[in-house]
Amino acid sequence: MNEETNQLPVLVVDPQILLGPMKPINGVNNGPFCLDGLLDFSDEFRTAAFADVRTHDPNYPCRNVCDINAVFPRADADPTDPASYDFTLTDHYLKTIRDTGATITYRLGYTIDHHSIKRYSHPPRDFQHWAQACLGIARHYNEGWADGFQNWVARWEIWNEPDLAPGPDSPCWTGAFEEFIKLYEITSKVLKAHNSEWLVGGPGASGGFGTPAIEALLEHCAKTGSPLDFYSWHSYESRPKEILRLSHQVRDSLSKFGFANTENILNEWRFGPNGEWNVIFRGRDPRRKKEKAREMNGMAAASFAAAVLLDLQTGPVSLANYYTGDTIPYFGMFDIYGTPLDPYQAFLCFAALAKGRQQIAVLPHNSIESLHCVATLGEEGRVRVMVVNDSPRPVRLTLSLANQTLPWTIEHAAFWPELAKDQLNLPAHAFACLGAGV
Repeated sequence: MNEETNQLPVLVVDPQILLGPMKPINGVNNGPFCLDGLLDFSDEFRTAAFADVRTHDPNYPCRNVCDINAVFPRADADPTDPASYDFTLTDHYLKTIRDTGATITYRLGYTIDHHSIKRYSHPPRDFQHWAQACLGIARHYNEGWADGFQNWVARWEIWNEPDLAPGPDSPCWTGAFEEFIKLYEITSKVLKAHNSEWLVGGPGASGGFGTPAIEALLEHCAKTGSPLDFYSWHSYESRPKEILRLSHQVRDSLSKFGFANTENILNEWRFGPNGEWNVIFRGRDPRRKKEKAREMNGMAAASFAAAVLLDLQTGPVSLANYYTGDTIPYFGMFDIYGTPLDPYQAFLCFAALAKGRQQIAVLPHNSIESLHCVATLGEEGRVRVMVVNDSPRPVRLTLSLANQTLPWTIEHAAFWPELAKDQLNLPAHAFACLGAGV
């Protein structure tokens, strides 16, 4: 190598060092059935091999499904009577998810309510009654109750973001947070008492970790023996390394309260609006709103998503769900005409890397922070490497396989890189999945 090459970042892939199976962190929220059937992304879901679909905010792309008010429409009805439920549309909706091969995380609660008049974000009038309604839903989808199905749902998540400014104006929980803690205790115990094998958790925390409210929940669960099979949290960061750092802090908080075996699940994440939520929700300049939408779904957002998919392989998160796999404005992976937006390419690239393959070691030398890389090995002996440049500047690097110079081929890429023997030129915000024989 000449002096210039020696200064390049060098990634050495070693197929002799096996790191275990790839983590299923390529889940999404919602979809594939959208806009009451005007759009169906089932083929796109299968191609991207999404691991899990969380059913939160489904009523933006598909009405009257999953939420408690949709499935159990009369709050005072008898939760032990099958006639109290309307499962029809939710049955169909969940079937479209299962048919793509994804597992299901069912959020027990309500779609976020941005209307000034709140209808469903209030604490239930009777916590035990509400918990029994949740049990009826769980029995229908996992035990065949009320002409239902067997083992359709992998996880039952209680509520969403109750820590998001709890109080009268909250879009998620208008009561005191202490009330939610009691609701969680009652509902989790009802579900687990009925079937100890069900995975029950929550709360889809907006604060993620370390806030007084969330620590109060963990402390209460520990004192009362309330089940917490998984802890779910959210992040709208725009720096991949920050999400990885937060995932470790979540793990530390769980361990602090004795939940060392509780799953750490990041089930809402994406390239955020960088502190400009007011542009999305209160801005009155349509041109600025369009600019923000393009920013949140362009190549910078795509390279961010690709970097997070790779970084989480080494962190304590066991499952993650991108927000969202539908057409919700700003946040959806597809536009209202059914066109995949740039972040979808990150998941296609990850699918090429991950499906049915073992992770192997990548040894970085002279690496830079904007470079992210994971390598896998398949049974056929072919190595695949996904490389991400999450930077507004191009990156040139050397990629070798156990210090051998082998011909790499591009299997999937966004902003096609240039290949020259073992050197790779990645433009700004670019990523690629490369393959080579061992």
